[in-house]
Amino acid sequence: MRKLHYILAGLVLVFALVSCEKQNKHDLDIDAMKAAKATQIINEPILSTDAPTLIEDVTPWNIPGENPGGNRTCEEVEMWLDIEIDLCGDQVDFDEETGSFVSSFPNGLSVSVDDIYVSFEMDECLPVGDKYYKVAAVIVKGANMANVYIYPEGVIADAGLFAPGEKPMVSNLTFCFVECDIPDPDWVIAFKSKAKLASGVIHPVYTIGIDIPNDNNSIGYNELGYGIPFDIIINDTDEVIATITATEVVHNGAAHILVEVLITSSEDWEIAQPHLYIGTLEGLDGRSYTDYPFDGDDVIGEPCTFLIPVTDILL
Repeated sequence: MRKLHYILAGLVLVFALVSCEKQNKHDLDIDAMKAAKATQIINEPILSTDAPTLIEDVTPWNIPGENPGGNRTCEEVEMWLDIEIDLCGDQVDFDEETGSFVSSFPNGLSVSVDDIYVSFEMDECLPVGDKYYKVAAVIVKGANMANVYIYPEGVIADAGLFAPGEKPMVSNLTFCFVECDIPDPDWVIAFKSKAKLASGVIHPVYTIGIDIPNDNNSIGYNELGYGIPFDIIINDTDEVIATITATEVVHNGAAHILVEVLITSSEDWEIAQPHLYIGTLEGLDGRSYTDYPFDGDDVIGEPCTFLIPVTDILL
């Protein structure tokens, strides 16, 4: 009888060991499946099954990448999805606890997260340096994958973007940009100043170009042409005493306009209280020269120069 108990106990032990081995193998299989699902190894771009965005109706992609954690770069987006990207933004982390981004996006790009949904908006193309950009792609990272939303023609707004996965919580965003095709504006140039002789005599303000009707100072203007000299004329004598020339230059890595006023008269003139306008004709019409955006205050001298960032010009 005792032998029978030993036999039965041995059978129970063997069964328990087999059961444990099966359970352990099952647990290992589950863990492996979870790990495989978490890493989501992608060998080629896959159009996601996630819902499209609200404004542009864009369905996201999942693409391969070097980062095993799912972070993707603008360079990888450009390579795998064959779209043009001219500027790569920084990866910006999202803090779920505070509901805010850890760092900032470029000025002019407004980004918000409502629950799991991301929206972005710009009033117009984004100025960066001497160029302007709109959004070409947005990388929305969550867990160990990223949804990549692409806009081959570029956009300035969209909504309803979200991260992939069963719990699509955003962990970081990366914006990729394409350059805006902005036509050159029809700018005009107007200059107003006083002409001072060495004898101390100050003549009335002088003007260039075409008079604007009904302007209280009879300020003139010319269509802005780079490298083209325009005459500066004494109002009451019609004498040409100087020229004004605008040139495109790069200063500290950004586009500027260099405006130079050079005396051409044989008389010993100097420039006093110069005021300069560059912008649209609509912005100039009816404006008093004292309200010009660029001036030399009471500076007197020759030559008179202005170095103006293109982004400061009134459009």
